[in-house]
Order: sequence, then structure tokens, then C-alpha cells
Amino acid sequence: MFDWLSSRWVAALRLTRSTGFRTALVALMLVGLFNSSPSADFPNCNCGTLWDLCNSGQNNQSCDVWDSYCNVSGYCDCMDKFGDANWCQQFCGATFCVCTTCPGDIQVDGGGSTQVGNPLWLTAYAYDQNGGDHSSEGSWSWWVENGSVGWVSGFDDTAIFYPQAEGTTEVFASFSSEACGGIAGSTGVSVTNPPPGSNCPCGTPLSQWEWNDISSIFPGLVSSDVSKLGEATSAYNCLAWAGGITSRWVWTEVDYNHNGHVDGDELNRFYQSIGASNITFYGYSWDDIQHAARNGGGCGGGCPGSSKLGSNILMAHDIDQLSGGPVYGSIVGGR
Repeated sequence: MFDWLSSRWVAALRLTRSTGFRTALVALMLVGLFNSSPSADFPNCNCGTLWDLCNSGQNNQSCDVWDSYCNVSGYCDCMDKFGDANWCQQFCGATFCVCTTCPGDIQVDGGGSTQVGNPLWLTAYAYDQNGGDHSSEGSWSWWVENGSVGWVSGFDDTAIFYPQAEGTTEVFASFSSEACGGIAGSTGVSVTNPPPGSNCPCGTPLSQWEWNDISSIFPGLVSSDVSKLGEATSAYNCLAWAGGITSRWVWTEVDYNHNGHVDGDELNRFYQSIGASNITFYGYSWDDIQHAARNGGGCGGGCPGSSKLGSNILMAHDIDQLSGGPVYGSIVGGR
């Protein structure tokens, strides 16, 4: 017994410099001598349906999950003092009953029916058998069963599904963590292909290439609510079109403070000087405007507004559907 004491504890005493800590460690030594054993074997400690017995001689991955442990006299004191399971096993020789709470069910919300060009926001959840949510405790991967119908872009436990063609598919989300391994779930998506511009009876429907390009900039656009009013040209841009100008590119004349950015106050000043109004501003903030659209100029129905997209096409569209894109930001105000 004293051979075990010298090999297990003397090294620990040599590593301690604090007298108070040495006193606590000696007390724990006594706990280890009289209340624990390196080969102790305890029955099910009522930790729940999933549990494991872990001791100093056992190498079990589930021992890395220290969500809870049994209240066995001496061992819990050791855990409280050291605050670390590995130290507790090393110096107390304890056997712990560890409750494993790994997720067993992946749920994916947000699927269902949609149209080509109308993305779906998806959210995944990793639940254990008691309903506990572990979604933020591991890493996520997303993929689509039928890539010809659409593709998915994942952001941890959320993702956007971009429908590209008529058909059905499953969108999968898989969750994995070092302690719990991996598990996957899915949701079904059905995609229909509405007539392009069917709710926007003016101009001409966008070609497939034009739609792919524009919808990547504005993921909230619905293909049936968009029509092309004019061909791509660098003769004028969005700020010009919103103010009724088609003869020149408008930017530097709006940047009154010459800082390379256009803010909402500068735009209001410019549009006031030319008598223009009924305009929506898009950007990352009021101080960083990226786009402007006329609230009119479309053809009612699903596309009352209109925009010139830089040197790209002039189009009729729904004003709100341009908001939230990765390039031009969201609606921040207007005039």
C-alpha cells in the first residue's frame, strides 16, 4: 500500500509549492487510501439510460464526456478539488460513472415546396434522447442528394438551399463531434418551375444565364417577379437610374466628402438637387450605401420597382426581394 502511495502521490507533492495546496493534497491522499481503489468496479449508478464505467486502467472514448458523475463518497470530493477528471483518476484511482448525452436524432426544418429561384432557409438540430439540444457542440456538413435540382450552402447549423430546376431531392445535414461521433438527418424539398416573369407582365423574361447571375446577387428574388427592361450597358448605373438619369454614370458627384463611399445623407442631398424622390437605398448601413432602386418604373403586380445593376441589365422587381443579399446589403432607408 505504501509503495502505491509513494508512486502515486510523492511525485505530486514534489510538484506543489504552496503549503496550503500540499495540505489539501495530503487530505486527498487519505481519501485515496481508504475510500478508493484503482480497480474499483461499481454497478449502474442511475446516471440514465446511457452510462459507462471509466477507471484509470480503461481507455474509453466516452470517458471524455464529463456531463455528470455518480456521487460516490471520496470520488466526488476529488473531482471537486481538482476540477479535472484525468487528475482525479490519476491521484484518486477512482472509477466514475459518466453519463453520455450524445445526440441521437437530427431534425432539419425549413424544407417543403418552393419554386426555381426562391431559396429556402434550413435549420438543423441535434437532440439527445432527453430532448437536449447539442447543435452548437460539434461541426455540421450539408449536401444535396440530387444536385441537378439545386445546391446548398451551409453555415454551421443553418443553410440556404438554392433551387435550380424542377424536381425533388433530399437535403442532408450531418453532425459530428469528437466525443460523440457522427449522425445525419434530412428534409425533403420539391421544386417547381414557374414561368419566368409570370407575375411581372412587362419587358422580357430573364434568360437562364441572366437569372443565375442576378439570383446569386439577390438570393431573395423570385423568378416569376422579375423581368428585363433593358440590356446590359455601362452608360449609366443604379444611382443614375434611380434619379431618372440614363446619360451618365453617377458616383463621384454624389461622394461630396471624397472618401470613396456614398452615405444616405449624400444621396439625399444629390437627389434633392435634381428633384428626384420615391427611391429605396440598400447597403451595409446608412453610412455605406451600395445600391438604389426606384420604387416605381416596373409594371405593378409582383414587380412595381426597377433597378439598374451597375453595368448589368435594367430590371423590374419587387423592392423587398432585393434586401438581404451578400453584395448590396439590405434596405437601410430611402427618399
